Parts: sequence; structure tokens; C-alpha cells
Amino acid sequence: MANLSKDIITENNENEFQIRFINDENVGILHSRSDKSYFILDSFEYWYDLIQEKYPSVKKCSCKNDWFKIKFEYEKRKENNDFCEIIIHLTCTNCMKQKSFPIEIDYSPTNELYNKPITFCEHPILRCNLYQLSELWDENSFKKFLNYMFNTLKLKAVCWYYHEKRRILENVNFERLTEILNDKHETVLGDRNYKFYSIFLSQSEISHDKMIKDEESENRGSPYLYGTYLKEDLWRRLEVIELKAPINVVGRGMLYRICACEQFIIEGKIEDKSDSFKKIVTQMLKWITDIKSARQG
Repeated sequence: MANLSKDIITENNENEFQIRFINDENVGILHSRSDKSYFILDSFEYWYDLIQEKYPSVKKCSCKNDWFKIKFEYEKRKENNDFCEIIIHLTCTNCMKQKSFPIEIDYSPTNELYNKPITFCEHPILRCNLYQLSELWDENSFKKFLNYMFNTLKLKAVCWYYHEKRRILENVNFERLTEILNDKHETVLGDRNYKFYSIFLSQSEISHDKMIKDEESENRGSPYLYGTYLKEDLWRRLEVIELKAPINVVGRGMLYRICACEQFIIEGKIEDKSDSFKKIVTQMLKWITDIKSARQG
């Protein structure tokens, strides 16, 4: 079966573009000569989350030109009419040199990717107020942090952890979380001291349905991988503070990453999270700053 192909042309018949593309994520955006922007394929679902820390530069040809004519080539699956791969072909408008890169498609249905290969984007750059902290703590400092979040700020928690070869998502109170963290018989990876992947802290209970991406049964693959899989970067959209599994810095302590965001982006617009959640984030940041100051001084 021959592949389908489509030359990329805007509603105003523009067919020359600059392209910004995040290779690891297969997400990108086009800019036309009239300075209009267009998401590539389903990039609108992921673009804003991915550019919060770094905005990708435009691709350039070896001749230094950064304008291209673009064609999408669609390869279908053998078993049905869904697309399994879309190849993006770039042709330099200056030297006519060509280069291509594939995007693997792992979901269904996919007809919209052909019917609407690009989507107009009014604001290609939107940035939220977010925090991604890296804190080097010993075990005592970590316990003080949890005690403050649970018992002073009165937050609730969901823990995503590893137990008996299974990924588990569980609502926990301070005592139950302490039990999980004190179980050193199993670790997530190698020499890590703790067995959790993430701890999510919030003002109210979080529906697991908003968090879960997939459930892998024991008989579907490796016994070390079954259980609950979560959507990525839940802290960006939900009113949660995420504490990620630490990295052991030998001789110095554990390096924890704490993530929180006071805004989120929906349909190309920045929306504020609740004032009460912002207050929680502010209180947490002050506590961390005060602990650092006390330690240094």
C-alpha cells in the first residue's frame, strides 16, 4: 500500500516555514512568512508544557538558511487504516537540500492527523509561574519537610511507589507514608534509599482518574514493570506539589526535586490556580528558604 503524502500549505496559501522541533518529544511548531504560527500534528497537546524551561531554536540547513518547504508522508499500519508513522520532509528554500525525520504514532484513531496536519497557534510562547527546586537534605531534614507539609499546612498526599514488583498509587496519611519510606527491603533503583517514585501533596484528595495513564497487568510484560503508570508532569495542571524520588549524593545526602506551578495553560491561554493553592506554595517556599538560612548561619 502506497504511503499518503501532503504538502503543507496554510489557509492563506503560504508554503514556506521556519520550524522549531523538540526531537525527543516529536513536538514542533511552524512559523510562516507572515509571522503566523502553526502546531505540527498533535503538538498543541504538549507544546506549552515542554517549552516552560527552554524554547527550541529554529532548524537550519547546512547552508545556514532556516526557511523550508514541508511535506508530511503518512505510513499506514498493515492491520488497519491508522497511521503508524509520519515522516516530515524538509526542503531548503535556498539550496534545495532535503532532510527528513520520522514521528512514530502509537495511538488510534489517527485520521485527524491527515485531515488537519497543522493547527493555528495564536501565542507560540506562553510561560507559567512555576518552581522546580533541587534540595540536598539528610533524612532528618526530609522528615521535617514532610511533617511541615502534613501537620502544619494540613495537606493530603498520594504516594506512587514500588512494592513486590508492582507500581502502586495510594492515598496516604503521614503515618502510612512513613511506613512506606521506612521499608528498605525494596528500592526503586539500585542504591536508592527510598522506594517511592513521587509523592503528590494537595489541599484535598486527588481523583486517581486524573492521574493514571495506564494499568499494566502482571501477564503483559516484565514483572518489574506492571501496575499503575501515571501521566507525566501532573504538577503542571493539577493543584499539587510533586516531590520526586531522590538521588543519592554519596557522602552528602539525598537530592530531592520539588515541583509546583501556580498557573496552567489551557486552549492557548494562561489560567491561574486557586489563591489557596498559591498560598500553600508560598508557605512551602518560605519554609525551605528559612531552613537553608538556619543551616548556613
